[in-house]
Amino acid sequence: MDLTEGLPGRDIVDISWQFNEMMLPKSEEELALVRRAAAAAEAACHAMVETAAPGVPETEIYAAVLSELARHGCGVRYPTLILNSGFPSLAWGPPRWTTTAEPVRRLAKQDLVMAEIFPTFGNAEVQVQMSIAVGTPHPTVAQCAAVARASYEAGLSVLRAGTTFQELLHAMEQPLREAGCWALTPLVHSLNPQAFLGFTRVNAEDAAPVPALPGPPPRHVPELSGSDLVLPAGATLAFEPNACVGRTRVVSGGTVIVTDTGYEETNVLPCRMRTVHA
Repeated sequence: MDLTEGLPGRDIVDISWQFNEMMLPKSEEELALVRRAAAAAEAACHAMVETAAPGVPETEIYAAVLSELARHGCGVRYPTLILNSGFPSLAWGPPRWTTTAEPVRRLAKQDLVMAEIFPTFGNAEVQVQMSIAVGTPHPTVAQCAAVARASYEAGLSVLRAGTTFQELLHAMEQPLREAGCWALTPLVHSLNPQAFLGFTRVNAEDAAPVPALPGPPPRHVPELSGSDLVLPAGATLAFEPNACVGRTRVVSGGTVIVTDTGYEETNVLPCRMRTVHA
């Protein structure tokens, strides 16, 4: 039975937006859980760097990351772990071998290994975006990495309690606009809850060749979700700037806490692309 039919004469109002806003500011106790999860994510990123090398199968990196999170007493959100490798590649999702009967890919020189890690502690979630270049990065990879880092820094430069979500996104878009890059996934979104998403359409016309690739085309959102949201102190954000040129993509970033005077970075290692010697 439809809910409105079961409750005749009652007005039903959707308050999910207001509820999400109410949930954004976290107490000190909740922020302590966030920092604990972020420390586990940092350790998992170290494990990625230590494991990545030519000839290493993706399974070894996958196991190293999840083992480190378990060692820190953390759980993981769906889809457990996003992990892809290769060059060039726009793939973003769980490794193919988790859902298909195919050989596990092994890393090769000039590969780019990218992961999105979702640890939770006490039901508080963080997200980090770890990118590793195997050997000397291709010039296009280096360009995308520099733009992603510039977007990260641009976001921090305007972030503080009272900044609107739209102001934050516009700041993070600017390096992509200037460099002629586009973005496949959000540049930033809220955490706890993950309700406010910062997708961008900057240079979207340059993504036109991408729909010919396997899988869905880049996502274009009609309106920015949460554009008028004023960020409160204690809000947790996933900074995940990604820069794409053609079929090459680099993503980096970690979890940031909004404060009255600025911000608190809870991660360091994943906030720029790292390189391991081939």
